[in-house]
Amino acid sequence: MITLTIEREIMNTMCPISEHRVNESVARMNALLVSVSLIAYLLTSGVGFLLFLLADFFMRAFLKDAPSPVSFVSKFGVKAIQIQPKWIDAAPKLFAAKIGFLFTFLITTFHLLGYGLTTVSLTSVMLTFAVLEAAFAICIACKVYTIACSMGLISEN
Repeated sequence: MITLTIEREIMNTMCPISEHRVNESVARMNALLVSVSLIAYLLTSGVGFLLFLLADFFMRAFLKDAPSPVSFVSKFGVKAIQIQPKWIDAAPKLFAAKIGFLFTFLITTFHLLGYGLTTVSLTSVMLTFAVLEAAFAICIACKVYTIACSMGLISEN
């Protein structure tokens, strides 16, 4: 547990691209809602779940201050159950939202093209990432962001 805490602190300070902060509890609730949506998609093959996630990730990743439905519900839920905020660097979470958009775009595209196995495989990977974030505050895309930043692949601006 101490190792995870130290690692998280290093990630939060290693490579910020902005001075903005986000509430980690809201990010984890976002991941929970994404997980539920992905499970609903896997159970029903309803493309509507994917289109909803695609629009939501687009808002979070590319439209500054856009009213993302998932974030709105997450903020309300965190406030309703009175979880104390834990402020973390927003840059890795913004990168994670962009990765979420990319995954959802690919899943939607493969679904529409009829590539069932590819669709299920990508959805399972994304679901695993979302569950890790929701349950354990382990953000795989944030780790990729930190590594890419330290290698100079992503600039701090």
